[in-house]
Amino acid sequence: MVEHIRDTAIKLTDYDVRVESIFDLRYLAQKLDDRIDQSVRLKDLSKNFLDIKLFEFDRLANSHWKKKTINLDTRNVNYAAKTVRVAIELFKHFEEKLVLENSSNEGVQTFINEHCKPHLNHIYRNRTKEAGQNQSTETVDKQTVQENELLSNPEIHVICNVEDCETMAEQLRKHCNEYNVLGFGCRYSANRQTVSLLQLASHRGLCALVQLRKLKTIPTKLQDILEDEHILKIGDDVSFNVNRLERDYG
Repeated sequence: MVEHIRDTAIKLTDYDVRVESIFDLRYLAQKLDDRIDQSVRLKDLSKNFLDIKLFEFDRLANSHWKKKTINLDTRNVNYAAKTVRVAIELFKHFEEKLVLENSSNEGVQTFINEHCKPHLNHIYRNRTKEAGQNQSTETVDKQTVQENELLSNPEIHVICNVEDCETMAEQLRKHCNEYNVLGFGCRYSANRQTVSLLQLASHRGLCALVQLRKLKTIPTKLQDILEDEHILKIGDDVSFNVNRLERDYG
């Protein structure tokens, strides 16, 4: 049975905002490799399909992001940005492999309608294999470009006030008019208690790291992007982030 996010969206009651059109990248990965299951995370997809090691140490992923909201150190900023940039690159890789044509806004929308729309706002559930059923042993076709080329020239912005957030949302909107997909993720406070950081990345490498615990509100232009059902928000476990955002801010 397919499970849906409640009301098919995130609802943040305190901020009166919804996040529409969320999508788990593992649905696309499974089309290319049927060994993909719920245990596979973004770092595994990154290594298997792009040959990129996402991070060196788990402690970066498990950092106390709320404690670091005044001054995020360089390693934390780069890690947070890299995860959502990798999500975008994975999507483009899957698009290329599954349709074998150059991306344009019309092309990517066709791809979304065919391959993503059936699973929008779903909690990822892999197909259950029968005991003894053979799994694919084929080698996954990896991206051939080097990591430093694929993720070169990042534009990373750490957002901690409303004015900067509005400005950044305008730029993200322009990028989404070209390619309506955003990398989407969240970072948490100690022991994954509350969501502290919202991560967004465009196909052009623009990364916005929005410090929710400092803003106290979600500005209108960012709300418009999150609520726009025509902009796909992608990651490896988006439904988990959805539920945590709803819990923390609902």
